[in-house]
Amino acid sequence: MVAEKLSEFSKNGIADGAATLLIVNEDYRMTRRSDCPIACTLDLIGDKWTLLILRDIVFFEKTRFEEFLESPEKISTNVLTDRLHKLEKAGLIQKAPYGSHRLRMAYSATEKGLSAVAMLKEVSKWGRANFENTRIAVKTESGIEFRPG
Repeated sequence: MVAEKLSEFSKNGIADGAATLLIVNEDYRMTRRSDCPIACTLDLIGDKWTLLILRDIVFFEKTRFEEFLESPEKISTNVLTDRLHKLEKAGLIQKAPYGSHRLRMAYSATEKGLSAVAMLKEVSKWGRANFENTRIAVKTESGIEFRPG
């Protein structure tokens, strides 16, 4: 069924009304609901976990799977695996093996991923202005501290 849909997308460029196939890069394809840049961005990073993973990578310099699991939002392992794969396929992060175990990966932001820093800062700024009692997480020598927003 999925292969049939992809075939239909590649032949016609459209399916299911206004949805089109968006080729983010040669390895990653996603359904695009419209030509609106906000909608396209949300299709890629609009779930409740993806921006938090990017936040952890770019602001808190987390690189390893187990470090992401330590975040206060408590992402599940299966969701984390899925989002890391999605971010990598979209070209926002890259992975490289570390240590002697071939399956252990360290993740880092690509140039494309780093281009989201301004957006992350604006989302944080908007959240601080519109939600009472939020706290900013700040990386310190002893770990991550939460300070009033």
